[in-house]
Amino acid sequence: QDALAVWNGRRVIIYEYSEDKSTIKASGSFTTDSMVVCLYEQNVYCIELQKVQVRTFQVCILTT
Repeated sequence: QDALAVWNGRRVIIYEYSEDKSTIKASGSFTTDSMVVCLYEQNVYCIELQKVQVRTFQVCILTT
């Protein structure tokens, strides 16, 4: 599965889509004050209050 993050400065929504791009589904969302949001492999990285928050696509926080 490939992923796309849509971010408006307050809320991040993670979408996963099939390789042929025929299906897309929202897999998670969360609010953040982050100035930087990055997807890498199966994780979402956000810099919040001088900490790096690592979340899964299902929005579980893994580490700070």
